[in-house]
Amino acid sequence: LSETVLFEDILKKQLLKDYNKGTAPPWVVVQHQLSVWQIQEVSTEHQRMSFQGWWRHYWVDSRLRWSPAEHGNLTKISVPISDLWLPDVHVYMQTYGTDQPLSPVNVEVYSSGQAFVSIPRTVTFGCNMHLDQFPFDTQTCW
Repeated sequence: LSETVLFEDILKKQLLKDYNKGTAPPWVVVQHQLSVWQIQEVSTEHQRMSFQGWWRHYWVDSRLRWSPAEHGNLTKISVPISDLWLPDVHVYMQTYGTDQPLSPVNVEVYSSGQAFVSIPRTVTFGCNMHLDQFPFDTQTCW
C-alpha cells in the first residue's frame, strides 16, 4: 500500500471515531445545485416532466477538519456516503424519484471541513401545462 493510502485510512478512522452521522453539523448551511443531464419525458397527457441529473450538495462540517501537515499533507479524502451526515433534501411536488448510484457514492471531504457530494437522480414531477398558445407557450412546473 502506498503511504498516501495509509495516511488516508488512519485519518478516516480518527475523523469517524466519535462522529455521529445522525446529528447535523453545528450552524450548517447547505448549498444545492441541480445539474440536469437529460430530459426524459414531457407529457402533456399526464401533466408531468421527468429528468435525469445530479443533485449536488455542498456544506461545511467542522467535525471533519484536520491539519494536512499532521496527516501526510492530505487535503482531501473520499468517504462513503453511508458514513456521514447528509442534508435531508426532497424535490417539492415530486411524483416519483429515485437515487440511482451506478457505483458507490462518496463524499469528497476537504481539510477545511468542506464536503461535496453529487448523487445521480431520476425525478418525475407534476407540471400543469397550459397549451392554449402552443407553440409559443411557456410552462412553469412545480
